[in-house]
Amino acid sequence: MKYRLADKSECSAAELFKTQVKGRWQKLAGLPYQTKSIVVELNLAETAKIEPNWINLKTSVER
Repeated sequence: MKYRLADKSECSAAELFKTQVKGRWQKLAGLPYQTKSIVVELNLAETAKIEPNWINLKTSVER
């Protein structure tokens, strides 16, 4: 699956984590956890031959 950022650049999940999440963690008040939320578009098409089907998605990562 491919993700698309607001600047319309496409990337994989690993690239998304490396460029948008890693090193940009936000602390949760009163908890020992950190989180990062981003809004992306996700292409649901399984192959490149199928017409792209982009949906808006808010994803969050916790650690």
